[in-house]
Amino acid sequence: MEVLADRMGFTWPHPNLVTLYGWCLAGSAKILVYEYLDGGNLESLIGDHAAFGRVRRLDAAIGCRPAVVHRDVKASNVLLGRDGGAKVTDFGLARVVRPGDTHVSTMVAGTVGYVAPEYGQTWRATTKGDVYSYGVLLMELSTGRRAVDGGEEECLIEWSRRMAKDGWPAKAEASSSTVLWDMLMLGMRCTADSPQERPDMPDVLAALLDIADTGGASSSSSHSDGGE
Repeated sequence: MEVLADRMGFTWPHPNLVTLYGWCLAGSAKILVYEYLDGGNLESLIGDHAAFGRVRRLDAAIGCRPAVVHRDVKASNVLLGRDGGAKVTDFGLARVVRPGDTHVSTMVAGTVGYVAPEYGQTWRATTKGDVYSYGVLLMELSTGRRAVDGGEEECLIEWSRRMAKDGWPAKAEASSSTVLWDMLMLGMRCTADSPQERPDMPDVLAALLDIADTGGASSSSSHSDGGE
């Protein structure tokens, strides 16, 4: 039952997950009470580089890394607080994986553009599947493009792979693009076709923290002018 998946976030609170303060089952009614985050969702800000600059994008990437096998990691499921902190919400599809396990058997689920290609063959939700979805999110954060855009001829992953081969557009050659380029390259690693070629989430976090250090970004600093 979906409400039980939500309840897991209450039983095991995590700083990267929206806190579930209470719940109620009354017949067919299912009521959940979450903490309130007033910064909106990530999807509404991805295309706005002026209001949502590279530092805030990197901070959001670090803050919204999956803490469980979520199965539906995407921009609209990442909420931002007033301080810019990011948390993942909507655990209707989530499953807990015990330490040492790499997957749970379950129905394939998720959102078009974010779902790992192997899900349709294995029917197993895996930590590497979430890494794939998170990689797509990193690509969105670094490029300002949507995972799936009906107005574009190619999906974000195809476009990103072409950019990696042909080079970053000239307009992104400013000094501030280094962080975004590194985030894009990390997203490429996360979306490798083979799950075995994708990094584990702890390695992804370590890479993001390294980008923050070498790029001069600091998740603990205050940001102005759109987070630059």
